[in-house]
Amino acid sequence: MFMRPGNRGMFMPGMPMQVNHEYSTVIIPHLHPVHGITVHHQRIIHEHYFPHQHSSVGNIVYHHHLPPRN
Repeated sequence: MFMRPGNRGMFMPGMPMQVNHEYSTVIIPHLHPVHGITVHHQRIIHEHYFPHQHSSVGNIVYHHHLPPRN
């Protein structure tokens, strides 16, 4: 096939073609707003203590018996 000198970019049938592929990455952010809540649970245990002291009392009884007088 005859090509004119000004038409160099034309494809000729039967001619091998080289194809270059270029790739790029595009990040598109998709925001999905979500509301979260934190619930803090606190368990309170009341421990009651009754400290007890024990006292001992010693009771001593004295009896003085005098013999009768004659």
